[in-house]
Amino acid sequence: MQMRRSGAAVLFLAFFSVLTGPASAAEALFPFEEPVTHLWGYRNERGTVVIQPQFSVAERFSDKGIAAVADGYSWKIINRKGKTIVQPYLVDNSPDPFRQGLARFRETGKVGFFDEHGKVVIPPQFAFALPFSEDRAAFCQGCLERPEGEHHVVEGGLWGFIDRKGRIVITPIYDKAESFQDRKARVMRNGHWIVIDRQGHWIDQ
Repeated sequence: MQMRRSGAAVLFLAFFSVLTGPASAAEALFPFEEPVTHLWGYRNERGTVVIQPQFSVAERFSDKGIAAVADGYSWKIINRKGKTIVQPYLVDNSPDPFRQGLARFRETGKVGFFDEHGKVVIPPQFAFALPFSEDRAAFCQGCLERPEGEHHVVEGGLWGFIDRKGRIVITPIYDKAESFQDRKARVMRNGHWIVIDRQGHWIDQ
């Protein structure tokens, strides 16, 4: 999968919409392009190369000390030493944006969540999970994610909800689930859509 900085960088803007700015407690690093190879790396304010050019895309570091890069085949989240922290979950060919301070990542085929410092908060354990909304994230067990055009479709399995510590707060018993909005969410049970509250109780629509 080839990635060109011009297009990918535009798609990526939402990812660090709340994280932009130089690292406050460390020397700022800036992305630069090597003119011969057209690969990107990072250097400090004095022009010293800190992370060698090796990326096809290199976004600026957040004020929490992480940055998203692509090596021509996949996106990665790196720290200021250039070490890969997590492999982000991709949405429209760019890293999953942070929602309520957490973003999704994928490891060994499972989805988990990491925070704005790059720390894994919820280990990868779900076949699929939606972003957080109102301190709840829908997840599924036993579902399959397959490509359909430029997007992915999730089929099968049972859905429930976790909180931002990864604790299951609504047991996965539903055929489908949507994100919470105004403290309620739509879920499907036995082919019928119903509405539940944040504790999983059925409520009138």
